[in-house]
Amino acid sequence: MNASQRGYRESTLRNAYNKAKEQNHIDPLSPTTVNKVSDDRATFVSEFNNNSQEIKRIITKHCDPNLKALASSQPTFYFRRAAGT
Repeated sequence: MNASQRGYRESTLRNAYNKAKEQNHIDPLSPTTVNKVSDDRATFVSEFNNNSQEIKRIITKHCDPNLKALASSQPTFYFRRAAGT
């Protein structure tokens, strides 16, 4: 089954073909280096719950001045899915 039989519009297929045709096919095969930027922000990791945004607001509002001296900006928040959900 080809792409047009799967319901893709002719213009979409033509645009994808032209984009692929214009790309340099050697560059994706050459190794690349990733420049990692050091991130000195404090990180807060917690399980997500109904109060997560409120917790984030409180911590950001009352950020300890000593913590601000260690980190150049506001902390980064990561919320993960609670176990069993």
